[in-house]
Amino acid sequence: VERLDRVAFGRLAAGCHPLTGQRLVKTSHVTGFDPVTGTAVPQGGMHVPGIDCNLSPPKSVSALLPFVSPEERAALERAHLAAVGVTLRELEARVAACRPTVDGQQVHTPGELGVAIFTHHTSRRTSEVASEPGRPPDPQLHSHAFVFNLAFCQGRYLAVDSRPLFQFATTAEAIYACQLAAELQRLGYQLTWQQTRKGRAWELAGVDRRLVDLFSSRHRHLQRQVADFQTRWHRPPTLREHGRLAARDRAPKTDACRAPHWPAYRAVLHRHRLPLPTPHRQHRRRAPMPLVEREALVRMRLLGPDGLTGQDATFDQAALTKATYQAATGLLDAVETRGFLERFTAGPDLVPVATPQGQRFTTALLLHQERTIVQVARIKAATSVLAPSPALLAQAAEHAALAGPRLSEEQQAALRHLAAPTGWASLEGHAGTGKTTLVRTLIWAYHANLQPVVLVSTAAETARRTAREVGLERGWTVEGFTRAVKTGHLHPKGDWVVLVEEAAMMDTHRMVALLEAAGPASIRTLGDPEQAQPVGAGGWHQLVDQAIGGHAQLTTVIRQHNPADREVCAAIRDGHAPQALADLQGRGRLHLSPDRSTAVKELVHAWDHHRRVRGMEGVAIVTDTDNATVDVLNALCQAKRHAAGELTGSGVAVTDQMTGRREHVHAGDRVRFIRP
Repeated sequence: VERLDRVAFGRLAAGCHPLTGQRLVKTSHVTGFDPVTGTAVPQGGMHVPGIDCNLSPPKSVSALLPFVSPEERAALERAHLAAVGVTLRELEARVAACRPTVDGQQVHTPGELGVAIFTHHTSRRTSEVASEPGRPPDPQLHSHAFVFNLAFCQGRYLAVDSRPLFQFATTAEAIYACQLAAELQRLGYQLTWQQTRKGRAWELAGVDRRLVDLFSSRHRHLQRQVADFQTRWHRPPTLREHGRLAARDRAPKTDACRAPHWPAYRAVLHRHRLPLPTPHRQHRRRAPMPLVEREALVRMRLLGPDGLTGQDATFDQAALTKATYQAATGLLDAVETRGFLERFTAGPDLVPVATPQGQRFTTALLLHQERTIVQVARIKAATSVLAPSPALLAQAAEHAALAGPRLSEEQQAALRHLAAPTGWASLEGHAGTGKTTLVRTLIWAYHANLQPVVLVSTAAETARRTAREVGLERGWTVEGFTRAVKTGHLHPKGDWVVLVEEAAMMDTHRMVALLEAAGPASIRTLGDPEQAQPVGAGGWHQLVDQAIGGHAQLTTVIRQHNPADREVCAAIRDGHAPQALADLQGRGRLHLSPDRSTAVKELVHAWDHHRRVRGMEGVAIVTDTDNATVDVLNALCQAKRHAAGELTGSGVAVTDQMTGRREHVHAGDRVRFIRP
């Protein structure tokens, strides 16, 4: 059926044939219990009609619609519908939404889906729109692809499993964006790219950002709701509460939503004193690059540091599919991408990996990089280099004793290991074992031996803090260090020493770049794999440790002076967490709460109490919870300071456009910037 009327749609939604009304799939029955007999009694049928999938272009496309000719508007809509069609075909082919029983076993397999597509051109009316006379709802081209809860599979009709569809949602968005970008480029439109929390995203080049913002009144309305919620409850809304806020003032669709009056938007633009959009467009489209060159760029993106192994060393087929369509956007259309993906999967770039969760993949490039790191480490560890003499090390230890306690025998042994005349050495220090004191002594010895020392870390804050603690002028990120070498600001030589702080967090891609930049310099890795994990694809650290024959180790805790606290640290590290937690609770050092909300409130109360005694610098909240809870903690602590009169002024709202997180800050607030 190509066109559905209300009767046919209702029949399909009920799991029946659209023409005859014959039932195609069985309903699920809700079962209750008879209070007298205690037997199970069916209480009626229940059938989920289907799943609504919403696909829409970037806002710049919708914002442009009112200001182009009817022919161009129709061409944009055709491009959108073509992308929707390709996405649905890929969804049908790739998603195992059916659950037939084969040989007594239920399996998941794709089937022929029933989908109804409804295309709209505007969003719902908002209070901002309603308050402006003559202003129609914001332009918002989008299609609802309603997947009916029935599919034809292996000769019969079956209900659809919604879970695989929901899991495929982000991949569907990537396929849609890939095809739509190709369709618009064929029409001559140029794209502009930006980095978002979901990765690289595109908009139409030449469409004024102010125009996009003007027609985003629904987004502004939601932001105000979130701000009002936070003002009232002194915390941001949870994800579920955010959904309820979005649904609370959701206006019903009107005739204006179904049939937009395009000329009215020009008057809106004139009232807001904005010029007509002038998208960058080539009316004579140049011939695209050859397919082989475009595919080479896609391959480069997939195998790059931010590609397939940007977060983990292995990935599954679903992640591979999504990443491929994202990397191909702007270079290939969806059909070309599918062909590339099939060849890429079967080609030499991917290596299958067996895991307890099933087959996954890694890249041949990542394995090559791991082998390169191990080979460099093995060569450097066997190479004799300039190093401080034993007498100079003893002098360094005496110098350290002037500023604090003497180095223990364990620390002195680690010092000799790190200062040995070899090109590579490693230290693993447990928490609180005096690693910073040891490294400060090591640097003093190298400087006394006239050897330059450079400290590098994955995080800029760690690099700065550690450099300050060990007496260096500055610390470097890997990117900063490699850039300084490439631009000629640094020239590492054989007598240089590169200290890699928190080396266990260094991913493979960064470590390869670091070693290339360091050249002949000696490498000293510092850190503890039990305390920190790699930010991206890791694994080289353990391989190197095996290749160079081990590392120096600090195990004696000196930070905690109480022997019981030292035992707790050791127990946690050795995997005896229940024993350690019981000990802390018995000594009043651990406090349990019945739920997260209560724990957050008690934590903020304790913070407020202790800061009044010790000051702001004397107390901190350290947590490994999610960002939403961090926002709640920040808001509640801020409310305490505001109530105490420590914060002044009406404040200013700050929104992180990349993550969507929102803060309201006042004069006197303590703000930490984590990105430039």
